[in-house]
Amino acid sequence: MSPAPDSGIPVYPECVLLRLQDTEQHLQAEERELLPHMEQALSHEQLMRLGRAFEWAKLIAPSR
Repeated sequence: MSPAPDSGIPVYPECVLLRLQDTEQHLQAEERELLPHMEQALSHEQLMRLGRAFEWAKLIAPSR
């Protein structure tokens, strides 16, 4: 059952909800599997450079 349009609760099409669920699962898999491998394979300096690159990318990436 969908919330009433005037309830203030957003109503999303099923395809959007599925995409959000897929994205969440992907992120969890990265945190559980990929990141621990990277921590073992890369030096501290490499991890720091990678972290700075991610932070910089977040600043310039479009948010919408």
